[in-house]
Amino acid sequence: EQAMRREMIHLSRNAVRSAYDRSIEISETMGGITAGIETMFGRTSGDARPFSDVVASLKLRQQKPPSIQSTGFPALDRLLRSMNEDRGGFRPSQLITVGARPAMGKTAFAMSLLEAAAAAGTASILLPLEMDGEELAQRIQGQGPLRLEELAGMPIFIEDRQFTIDGVCSSIRMAYRRRGVRFAVIDYLTLIELEGRENQAEKTSKITRRLKQLAKELRIPILILAQLNRDLEKRPDKRPQLSDLRSSGSIEQDSDVVIFLYRHEVYNQGERDGECELIVAKQRNGPTGIVKVGYIKEKTQFVPEVPVDTSRFEGENAVF
Repeated sequence: EQAMRREMIHLSRNAVRSAYDRSIEISETMGGITAGIETMFGRTSGDARPFSDVVASLKLRQQKPPSIQSTGFPALDRLLRSMNEDRGGFRPSQLITVGARPAMGKTAFAMSLLEAAAAAGTASILLPLEMDGEELAQRIQGQGPLRLEELAGMPIFIEDRQFTIDGVCSSIRMAYRRRGVRFAVIDYLTLIELEGRENQAEKTSKITRRLKQLAKELRIPILILAQLNRDLEKRPDKRPQLSDLRSSGSIEQDSDVVIFLYRHEVYNQGERDGECELIVAKQRNGPTGIVKVGYIKEKTQFVPEVPVDTSRFEGENAVF
């Protein structure tokens, strides 16, 4: 108890110093306080469990399989299916990385995943670090006049004010508790800030480790978007590989699933238009492989079918 009191005093003093320091963003100060308090609570409730409790928990979990979240792409769901499962998708506690070079449609793909989750009743949160919520809404508006209204009616939440790893984690925890959020998407990894003098690889390693720990703590899937090294564009075959993940091998190590986006038409104009390959390069408990989906370039929108039937998205009878 005395140790806890000392830690509370230390945390309070740091909070006061940060509050007086105008060079520190208030959101960063609040994130640090929240993280410190939650760490303390975690220690008080972190007693080791007897192995008999673990066995009992496993049996209960096997009787009630974990909820599997559809991606909205049937072919991808089938590939993300483990043995002895009827359906596939994202699972609780998973850290999923979606990587691509610029112009491949990472944010649009993330919105498709969020929409699929929300349409199934799963409250979801997007943390767009590259733009604010209004910019994102304006981009989506280009997909059709009814598109914004459709998404506005879904349980999708936007947090565009956090940039540090403490702030990001605190926002997801708060949304989990207050909004019932069970799926989180971060756009994108290298924009997350971390204090310290470490190089980018070391910072990335700490960030992915924190996010994986958060996914396990809350038992929800967390998805991060990641840029890929430009060196892949020097290869004849420009399909991404795990070695193309920028900054650190920790991304591959900490991720349960790694998916790459590859659109042939980006490098070869006029060839295989409207097609995108979803490359599942890593799946901790399942197979890897490639599935093809459609991409409507004019609307920056992904659809399950290839080739794309654009008539559904045009004219007075457009579905959006």
